[in-house]
Amino acid sequence: MEAMSEEIMQEVTGLLQIADELKALHRGLRYFLNQSKGTLIDMVKVLIVDDLTFMRNAISSILSSDPDIKIIGTARDGQEAIDKAVILKQDVVTMDIEIPKMDGITAFRHLI
Repeated sequence: MEAMSEEIMQEVTGLLQIADELKALHRGLRYFLNQSKGTLIDMVKVLIVDDLTFMRNAISSILSSDPDIKIIGTARDGQEAIDKAVILKQDVVTMDIEIPKMDGITAFRHLI
């Protein structure tokens, strides 16, 4: 049980770091688009992919706490992620590597 709690804390710490990186990315995109007189991006649109409901909810909760980040969808496996990505047109995907049907690395290769 203690090992599980330690693993969850490591995951949460990693998620907080990802949230900070997304915030910095968004600030950079806003600055760049402002400078180039392009269309200003109001929010970073994120698709969350993880087979565990707990992790999807945790990632969503952490990222949603930033007003500049919008969760536009979630997926439970690689194939669902690909299907949703075509429709949702997200800016960022958070994806677990070990997910059913199609692992995260293979799914990522389909997304790029």
